[in-house]
Amino acid sequence: MSAPTIDKRPRVGRPAVTQPAEAGVELIDSRAPVGTESSRHPYQAPVSRSWFLRTHEYRAYALREFSSVVVGFFCFDLVVGLVSMNRGLESWQWWVSMQTRPMNLVLTALAVVMSLVHATTWFQATPKIIKIRRGPRYVADGWVVAQHYVLLVAFGAVMYFWLGGL
Repeated sequence: MSAPTIDKRPRVGRPAVTQPAEAGVELIDSRAPVGTESSRHPYQAPVSRSWFLRTHEYRAYALREFSSVVVGFFCFDLVVGLVSMNRGLESWQWWVSMQTRPMNLVLTALAVVMSLVHATTWFQATPKIIKIRRGPRYVADGWVVAQHYVLLVAFGAVMYFWLGGL
């Protein structure tokens, strides 16, 4: 048996030493995945299905993420309304009649509540993301959250008057 041969190609996750050559043919182990040089498998702790119920922060995170799903369904309903408006009067009247059904009224009410939940949890997370420097100190977290609420109320008032006071 001959000595192992050296592979002269550049190393890209493959072993440099190959199997013994038979008649000048170099063999490379094709069973090993490219780029793996160890068989180490780090420990991954098992995660339960109710991981988000452990702490208040996890529950707020899960509620904020779920609220975006509800608001997404509401936005889809609005897009259906835009498409039906584009298709003509009969399609638009069908969509308007769909808005008075109990399921759609529940979706609209839930979307409003979930939008407020999403805004509230997002406003609470904002001071951890944004640090406003004023002179040598930073603005207190409470002021950052309060500014967001003021802007939310101002935007709501502008939309209310722009839509004609409903």
